[in-house]
Amino acid sequence: MQITQSRTCQIVVAFSLLGMVAGCRSGAEKQPDAAKAPTNASKSEDTKMASANEKEEDSSASADIGGKYRVRIVAGGRSNVAFTMMLNGQDVGTFNSSATNDVSAQVRPGKNDIDVKWTNDREMPTYSSATLFVESQRPDSTEWNTVFSREVRKDTAGTEAKGAFTAGSSEGIAPMTASSDSPGPGAMQSPPPDASSTFNGNNLTTSPEPSPSVSASDTSAPASAGNGLTEKYSVKVTTNTMAPGEFTLVLNGEEIGSFNTNANQDITALLKPGKNVGIIRYAASKEISNQFADSTMTVGVQRDGKWSTVANQAIRKDSPKGEKKFTFMAK
Repeated sequence: MQITQSRTCQIVVAFSLLGMVAGCRSGAEKQPDAAKAPTNASKSEDTKMASANEKEEDSSASADIGGKYRVRIVAGGRSNVAFTMMLNGQDVGTFNSSATNDVSAQVRPGKNDIDVKWTNDREMPTYSSATLFVESQRPDSTEWNTVFSREVRKDTAGTEAKGAFTAGSSEGIAPMTASSDSPGPGAMQSPPPDASSTFNGNNLTTSPEPSPSVSASDTSAPASAGNGLTEKYSVKVTTNTMAPGEFTLVLNGEEIGSFNTNANQDITALLKPGKNVGIIRYAASKEISNQFADSTMTVGVQRDGKWSTVANQAIRKDSPKGEKKFTFMAK
């Protein structure tokens, strides 16, 4: 009897030991799975890292083209105009009402080609219009600058316009070879302030022009535009419906923008220290009958808190078409 009880005890102890060993093995097998399973904390860290990488890539892409770009449509009054836009051969979209579309991903460093087509609305009231703007925003600014514009009214001729603009800093613009007669550093080679040269096909004439209005935001010079310049340079376009026309600005061989409506663009980042060469091309969109009406493009600099005109050109009855070349020293 005693032997049986002893054997029974031995059997119970043996099974107990086997159970403990199996439990230990089971725990050991489960432990690697627990290690493999990511915790909520690690998931959160991975998400943060991915988000940071995406922001870094977006920032890098934005820096390559000098900021952000968008298309903005303003439909004023009762108009039924539809714009279709191509940017660098890619379809941006079709718009027939006020809208905003980010096109930064379709902009490339250097020259960008624009092709805009539209449908005319001959039934719209004379006070109505539809306008397409292509605008840029520098990373260090909250302001949007117009690089291309197209306004369509009841009597607008044509159904297509092409243009181009340069994206990125002046580092992407091929440097010009300085001529032997170029002025020294710090000199300013430009037309006299508040003067405009116009070419009517026969004679070159000069007439006074009022300085463009300067807003408070125009008076602050940039700390640095990334090209060493500390002064702020802008192009301003003021249009008159009685003298409608189109201006195109070329700087150092690159087309900067095309405008047929009011615009204000910061061009500091597109210049280079020293000598810069510019061309203003202009053309009236229809015959101008009012001899007192004009539309004007002005290039200037904010210096010592004051506006200084570098060059300007007006579209008038006696100067409906032509181009004006100018040079200036940027610093």
